[in-house]
Amino acid sequence: FIPKSSMLPKTVLDYRTSETLQLPPKELAELCQKFQFEELTLSQVQAVERATRGQSASRIWFGQRAGCITSSKLRRVLRTRPQQPSKSLSRATCYPEV
Repeated sequence: FIPKSSMLPKTVLDYRTSETLQLPPKELAELCQKFQFEELTLSQVQAVERATRGQSASRIWFGQRAGCITSSKLRRVLRTRPQQPSKSLSRATCYPEV
């Protein structure tokens, strides 16, 4: 028996550390420029597909979409001001578990 969660790929939120949360914005932006996700295996892709079939009824679905600008958020992203971005949009995109 292999627990379902061990078959799923890391989410964006899994890459956060206490150190990265303390970085000044400029250093964090530099770190993000260098960041690369691990390649997904076929079994991980299949595990995500099975685990998220319920879509919005699935917590895993929200976790896997964390950090993604999906089509349902794109209009809000394009209309928010970079100098004063929408806090609710940032929370919904970057911290869906809150």
